[in-house]
Amino acid sequence: MFTATAEPYTARQFKAKQSRTEQGWLRSEFVQAKLKVSRVTAYGWDLILLESVNDYSTDQNTGESLWEARAPWNPHQMWCLLKVKRWMAAVPKPTLDDLRSHLSSNQTLYSHTQFFKEVLKYDTQATSKNP
Repeated sequence: MFTATAEPYTARQFKAKQSRTEQGWLRSEFVQAKLKVSRVTAYGWDLILLESVNDYSTDQNTGESLWEARAPWNPHQMWCLLKVKRWMAAVPKPTLDDLRSHLSSNQTLYSHTQFFKEVLKYDTQATSKNP
């Protein structure tokens, strides 16, 4: 007969798990587990996205701010960061200026509309030909 014993969480682990459950990933955990880049790099990308992509930081419909310092990133922001990571890996020796240029000329690739199409398979503009 086996007895199961659970490893107790530290207070910090419990708080992180609760936060992730209630609000999504903590920024530091998302960077470590999903982006797998340094925090400095991830926050650099985040700031460039803030500057370059219009609906990264504000909701275009309501004007409500979507970006808060120290708050977990929302699903759209995490998707944008993962997309930036893929783009940076595909371009040979990219610089942050290359990223800024890419984002300024490809706003639609990082928009909420594109996020809904790619992730949620929902076309908010009803632009697809298929019913």
